[in-house]
Amino acid sequence: MTQNNQDYWNDRKQQFSASLAKDEKRLFSKLAAYYEREAAALEKQIAAYYTQYGEGNVLAYRQLLQSLNDADTQLLMQDMETFAEKYPEYADLLPVRESIYKLNRLEGLQTSVLLQQLEIGAVEQEQLTAFFLKQAARYANFSAELLGFGEQFYRIDSDMVKKAVGNSWCEGKNFSERIWDNRQKLARTLQTEVVNGIIRGEDYHTLAGNLRQKFTNVSRKQAERLVYTEDTYLSCEAAITPFANDPSFTQYRFACTHDGNACDICKALDSEAFPIKERTPGTNFPPMHPWCRCFFEIVEPDLETLRRNEEFKQKYGEYACNALTEKEKYDILKNKESLSNLDARKWYLAHDEKIPDLIDKSGSIEKQARQAFELRNSFRTITRDMMKDQETRKELDKSDPNKTFEELLESKMRRKGLTREEAIADILRTATKTRSSVNKKLGLE
Repeated sequence: MTQNNQDYWNDRKQQFSASLAKDEKRLFSKLAAYYEREAAALEKQIAAYYTQYGEGNVLAYRQLLQSLNDADTQLLMQDMETFAEKYPEYADLLPVRESIYKLNRLEGLQTSVLLQQLEIGAVEQEQLTAFFLKQAARYANFSAELLGFGEQFYRIDSDMVKKAVGNSWCEGKNFSERIWDNRQKLARTLQTEVVNGIIRGEDYHTLAGNLRQKFTNVSRKQAERLVYTEDTYLSCEAAITPFANDPSFTQYRFACTHDGNACDICKALDSEAFPIKERTPGTNFPPMHPWCRCFFEIVEPDLETLRRNEEFKQKYGEYACNALTEKEKYDILKNKESLSNLDARKWYLAHDEKIPDLIDKSGSIEKQARQAFELRNSFRTITRDMMKDQETRKELDKSDPNKTFEELLESKMRRKGLTREEAIADILRTATKTRSSVNKKLGLE
């Protein structure tokens, strides 16, 4: 990276980090106030139980093993129905409806605790999704601005931003799944604390105080840890994606944050260069661990690489340019009309079978089909350009020219009697299908 770009990058990174810290502080304050209100609501539930079932300012365990009365059962059912109506996407997290009628008083209280934690999880989901989308868009535009696309290139609802926020990057889980894991774990902790407190014969103030402390402290720490770590992931992933989508950029350098809190792992990686395509959070890309605040620096390509990628993109399209390595692109442009028909066919088959792994599967079926189609056309054209036997190549261009997507679509609909949707799915399904007769002729089958 040139000095001017490096200085700009560092200055903007400091500005963005300061803004992120302020946004996080506001979010944490908002969540902390919400947790306090919910803790107070939990205390009211506990107080009601002591009033209704208490004996001498303690809850008799034997009293709580009696069946839940009809009124309390119906109240619990109403709470479940309200949650399901308000958050239908999370209704599967609720207890089985029929099981509510079999609860005793203690289990009824534990179920109320669970319902409250699910409600909190839904609120966290809404708050954090909006927060993360904003941060991801901010950092994506940070890089887009450096690339000359402008500082408002990516919207909050853009596919790239939403994909970054929804990535399952941490132990195979995304932030939403971790929210629900945290809430259900805390629910179990609180449920156990209720039982143990009753068995120990704790009075209302002791039990309520213990529950409030665990409730607020654990909620706050879990939220801060999740947000802090997720923000590091999103800022890095969203910022590097525009470069990852440009084949001219192939490497980044790990940038340890030297703020006096850096760990030995991050210090050891500082300034190390890695391929962008091989970035892996926790291995060679931030965050390396919870609470990590490291970043990266992009390695700028040389002018020859920029020129080669522009030439390749013009000849063979953006998808192929992104799919192939710099060495492969260099060899293709250098080795035109140099391969035997057998070697050219081998090259084609080797790259054609990779198409399913090169498709962006987050897109619609049609988008995936179009990408697969373009890749196959590009690989076919590259193969023919590398053939030494250009007379055979000319014959192939006449007998088997590259079709447009719409031409292939209409052909499949007509020949196979398919609907448009079926034909699109068939294009995707057969993207790696090659002619057996050609393979046999060349001794490859």
